[in-house]
Amino acid sequence: MMSVLRLLACLGLLLSLPMIGRAQASNLRVKTILDSGLVIKLDTLSIYPGSFSIRCYSGKALKEEAYELNFARSELKIISGCGDSLIIKYRVFPMDLSKVYSLRDTSVIYNKQKGDWENYLITSGSNQ
Repeated sequence: MMSVLRLLACLGLLLSLPMIGRAQASNLRVKTILDSGLVIKLDTLSIYPGSFSIRCYSGKALKEEAYELNFARSELKIISGCGDSLIIKYRVFPMDLSKVYSLRDTSVIYNKQKGDWENYLITSGSNQ
């Protein structure tokens, strides 16, 4: 009897391992926040612009003039809310578009002093 329970426990652990430490499978987010009037960071990833919707807890949709949203930074500021909790639904890109992604310093390869590049320009008036 004890070996059967041990076997079932091991089997359950093995079947649940793929679920542990797994990232979200969907890019759809649904959040409930309080209407505070402060700038709120919604997510660490950038919001897909056509997917954002915001409603009062009572179900009334907020107009676009009632809030300011920075899609790249995922920051929301409520200008005129409903004084209640807000339900926010949106999708995200798989990256933060406001973050600078670079591995190299471009000042090493780009020089502000142009040098002799003007000598090699092709103009319509030159007969060389």
